[in-house]
Amino acid sequence: MTERVLLPSNVSPSAYKLKLEPDMVNFTFKGSVEIDVDVTEATKVVEMHQRDLCVSSAVFQQGEKKVDSDSITLRNKDKTMSVLFEEELSVGPAVLSLTFTGILNDQLAGFYRSKYVDADGNTKYLATTQFEAIDARRCFPCWDEPAKKAVFTVTLVVPAELMAISNMPEKSYITENGKKIVEFLPSPKMSTYLLAFCIGEFDFIQGLTKNGTLIRCISVPGKAKNLKFALDTGIKSLEFYNDFFGIPYPLPKLDMIAIPDFAAGAMENWGLVTYREIDLIIDPAKASSSQKQRVAIVITHELAHQWFGNLVTMKWWDGLWLNEGFANWMQTFTGDAIFPEWKIWESFVAKEQSSALKLDSLRSSHPILVPIGRAESVEEVFDLISYCKGGSVIRMIFRLLGVDQFRAGLIDYLKKHSYDNTETTDLWAAWEKSSNQPIIELMDTWTLQMGYPLITVSNVTKTGGKLKFDVEQKWYLADGSVMDGDSDKKWIVPLIFGTEEGAHPPQYMKEKKQTIELETKSSWVKVNYGQHIPLRVQYPTSMLDELCKAVATLPAEDRIGLLSDAESLSKSGDLPLTDFVKVLNGYKGEMNDKVWSQLSLALSGLKSSLYCTTLKNKGEIKERVDKLIAKLIKPCVDSLGWDNREGDSDNEKKLRSIVLGMHLMVNVKDAEVLREAEERLEAYKADKTSPKLNADVRASIMKVLVINKGRSAIEEIKALHNAGAESAFRLDVYAGFGAAKDEALLKETLEWGFSKDVRSQDFIYILNNVASGVIDNQMVGGGILSKFIEKNYERVYNLIGAVSAMMFSGVLKSTFVGLATEDQLKFMKDFWESKKLFHLEKALNQSIESVQNRMKTASAFASSDLATPAFWDKLD
Repeated sequence: MTERVLLPSNVSPSAYKLKLEPDMVNFTFKGSVEIDVDVTEATKVVEMHQRDLCVSSAVFQQGEKKVDSDSITLRNKDKTMSVLFEEELSVGPAVLSLTFTGILNDQLAGFYRSKYVDADGNTKYLATTQFEAIDARRCFPCWDEPAKKAVFTVTLVVPAELMAISNMPEKSYITENGKKIVEFLPSPKMSTYLLAFCIGEFDFIQGLTKNGTLIRCISVPGKAKNLKFALDTGIKSLEFYNDFFGIPYPLPKLDMIAIPDFAAGAMENWGLVTYREIDLIIDPAKASSSQKQRVAIVITHELAHQWFGNLVTMKWWDGLWLNEGFANWMQTFTGDAIFPEWKIWESFVAKEQSSALKLDSLRSSHPILVPIGRAESVEEVFDLISYCKGGSVIRMIFRLLGVDQFRAGLIDYLKKHSYDNTETTDLWAAWEKSSNQPIIELMDTWTLQMGYPLITVSNVTKTGGKLKFDVEQKWYLADGSVMDGDSDKKWIVPLIFGTEEGAHPPQYMKEKKQTIELETKSSWVKVNYGQHIPLRVQYPTSMLDELCKAVATLPAEDRIGLLSDAESLSKSGDLPLTDFVKVLNGYKGEMNDKVWSQLSLALSGLKSSLYCTTLKNKGEIKERVDKLIAKLIKPCVDSLGWDNREGDSDNEKKLRSIVLGMHLMVNVKDAEVLREAEERLEAYKADKTSPKLNADVRASIMKVLVINKGRSAIEEIKALHNAGAESAFRLDVYAGFGAAKDEALLKETLEWGFSKDVRSQDFIYILNNVASGVIDNQMVGGGILSKFIEKNYERVYNLIGAVSAMMFSGVLKSTFVGLATEDQLKFMKDFWESKKLFHLEKALNQSIESVQNRMKTASAFASSDLATPAFWDKLD
């Protein structure tokens, strides 16, 4: 078992009185903190966390006795400090007082500054915080571990014209010498990573829940008019959680604030949730359907944490997955309750579950429950396994228990452990108690070992009203490899079967192979009906043919699952690529936006495989693939057209965005398509409110313009970007620029990413879009990005790596996105290994393995019938 690196337990905090005074001109701050502590073992040394602070004094007081520090030793490598006192500190309660100074940094972590331009063109700054996972220590000396919960009373000394916000409401404030001294009410008992404060010029709108909780949505001046959707969603979410969790929201207010510079999507600080602007500020009338749903889901995710994570917190960072996996599931459950018309569970299967299955099929994946020794290592597991596979196994439990038993166990867990810390097994025990089912035994097989099973169906016989078949499980790997010990893996697999009659009761598979018998008149069976279990399914050819014939009658989740499984199995060698294409061909007439999201990925994956080959007839085969795409999208394009219509649902708008984008890429050189794109951009330039460049089709139109007009289009669009375009518009610009068909333009786009016009948090979007660049049916973006990173590593590291290990992991992954040859892979592998970034070892190994799998699929493509025009012609 990995040993946790913790501070000594002989001194523990119970309350902090923290006072901070930031200098908003010189970007420094000074502070003092009085910490109520309990000494359980006499000592002369107190160990604490700090990072990049200058601690000038420390005084220890027990009753009337005051002990000054003899020395203060800062260990910047370990991010800790030792305070040595002149005499031994006695057992019992005491107060430790410290004074310190620090930097109001620009690294999006700790206590940092964020820059924006106001309506008059003036550059302004605000101060904000981001403490998760281990950056509270960058703001004040503390015990920066999740189990060291304490009460926080914050006082902020700020310029009188600025607004100060923290987790709790103001208790009082006075103004003296041009400064405002704001004291906030004491917080509940909570972990250091949940403390937060923001200082700046802000606008806000507010509302009340039916229980009387004040919710404010806050932004920099001039943007509050686009916070109403977020406010309404926040109110509905909090009211839903009050009922579902059976515990009223325990704070008197909830603030949600949009920060211009922000590393993550959002952060669940108790009572003061911080967001990227794109994830809170939205005009529903203009935003794309995807962005609207993204904002809602981010809010429901962060507000779920107010209970699950904040009220009850993991004991150590190896429990991070439970925080994030539960919130990942809860965001969808709540989003579905608030916006049932969106059918968000279909999106969950197409996005969260599919993403988790893709990553977890690598040998370089990791179990859900990862032993973590040093807290710094937690950055490695802020990934799709913790979030999306975690959410998928919670969804599995919900399906097996049903809402009543699930909720009863959850309420019991939350009430029993309120204001405390837990291990994963505490929740399993609560559900085991509420359901009287062996949840711990089941979940150990899903959380303690990496990967998931492939369920293979065989020996199908139909007799009278019974369907009989065998099922066998094995560890599924995307590369199809087999090594010693692989066959030892086994899961307890809940199997849910669907036939023409619908779902059958779950059966549990505890052995490697079982025989199943169903009473049904159906000629087919869909294993994993409803896609509630994170696994893959392989059918015999005859059964797959039957399912393809019946695909239109299956629920959307199962149409997505069947397609996702077929694509993955074709890449691992468990299904011929030609059979996968035949499965794709069976989806003609599909009109569901989430199914089309999966179809779009599958079809673009086919083209990526083609681009990675060295086939001489690439252009000819690409024409055939495009012909298949055109055939599949035609019913949707004909039905939906270019423009949003009055009465269109959000799902119809999202479908239009997907299929019209594909239509434009298939017909990108068509003169009529270019003319339409030019007219729509001109309409937007003349009137920024014009619906002609609506957000659902904007990125695709920019791609058309850049592909056809090159530099002139880029300069024209860049001017719009630099004129203060909102966040979603900027991301569409980066997508457009990545479509350039000139290597020089792709290189210039990368260099532009360093300019003042691009926020550091958005740099990764430029990298990913350039990395995906294709010229003359050849993947070139990866090679361009490789050379760029080699030449500019220090600049990129200073911009991103010094800021956030999680963001820099994204940089590393981007450099493997477009690699197409063994030489390119070796170059990039050697480059990153030479940097010895051990905290990114998982990301590096996963990226290498993904490229190897992609090249293997390309090789299979080139040697299959897919490389012959005759195969494609027969599809008609």
